[in-house]
Amino acid sequence: MVGPAANGTAASTHHPKQRRATGSRSRSRSTSRPPVMSKKLPEKWSRYRNIGQRVAGTRFVPFKTPLDDSYFNDKVIPAGDKLTLKKLMEELRAQGTDIGLVIDLTTSFKYYDPAGWANYGIEYRKLRCDATRILDRRKDFHDIVDDYLAREKDKLIGVHCAHGLNRTGFLVCAYMVERLGIPMPAAVTAFETARGHKIETSLDKLQALDQLLSSQASNE
Repeated sequence: MVGPAANGTAASTHHPKQRRATGSRSRSRSTSRPPVMSKKLPEKWSRYRNIGQRVAGTRFVPFKTPLDDSYFNDKVIPAGDKLTLKKLMEELRAQGTDIGLVIDLTTSFKYYDPAGWANYGIEYRKLRCDATRILDRRKDFHDIVDDYLAREKDKLIGVHCAHGLNRTGFLVCAYMVERLGIPMPAAVTAFETARGHKIETSLDKLQALDQLLSSQASNE
């Protein structure tokens, strides 16, 4: 008969086979894969309509950025709110909008793979544009648009930032004023009507640009 251990504690009653089995179960639990989580949607992205109409007097069509499927993996949201590149093209075609160029104003490539545009025969241009540099990016935007319009006589130009509203609205309105000679108030109204939303954070920048252009014109 086996007595208690010398130090007064009870002897272990676990058998080696039991310990091995327990350890095997622990290893199995530790190597199981966690569920795939989707990426976080851009802030306020869901508040805005997917696409706008053609801006009157121009060949611009504003829309919010499409997102790749990984943004929707674990989200229960209406199918109409899942704006992938494929879904965007379906909506554009449904309203009879034929774009030939997309200008992407976001500052990264994290939202979707831009190579996808080539599958639809659409040119893609990246113009990194954050709020602090937007005034300086006007010339680059104008040059991209001028070059395209000189080569293509019919197809439209899709423009998007994260929401397709503020950076997009600023550069589209700036082009309308500086290249097409449309007064700023009329340009803003035309853009907001087409987009279906009021310009928010860029409105003061457009007003400042209008004052700057008026000052330059008076000094000539």
